Amino acid sequence: MGTLYEMRFIAECLSKGLHPHDTVGDYLQHDLLVMNDAGCVFKVQVKGTNTEIMDNRRVVPRYRITAKRGSKVNATQGLGYIDCTKVDVLAAYVEKRDAWYLIPCLSIENMSVWVYPDNPKSKAKYEKFKDDWSCFF
Repeated sequence: MGTLYEMRFIAECLSKGLHPHDTVGDYLQHDLLVMNDAGCVFKVQVKGTNTEIMDNRRVVPRYRITAKRGSKVNATQGLGYIDCTKVDVLAAYVEKRDAWYLIPCLSIENMSVWVYPDNPKSKAKYEKFKDDWSCFF
């Protein structure tokens, strides 16, 4: 599914006048480079989910994207580590809601990024990044 999410991200970038560039291989921390018309380049990690999580306390579902910032030890253990010296933006896609969250790497604090695309009044930490493409302009 990762490749499909990357292709959707590329199409969305093109529709917004951005210039995405694919990377070759899976050895880099970032999946794509995105350049704006001013020539600024951003390294982007694309992740996505299609699994909604409901529990007894919630009226609307939430979605989890795994994206940990942390030590190099975590990277060697394969814990979804994102190195903010090598990634500028996490592009998190919620497939069931066709929603993008464009989260600056330095804003990620935990291993799990929880998003609530069905709740327009949510004050959750990452909701301000929902469909906010301004980080590229």
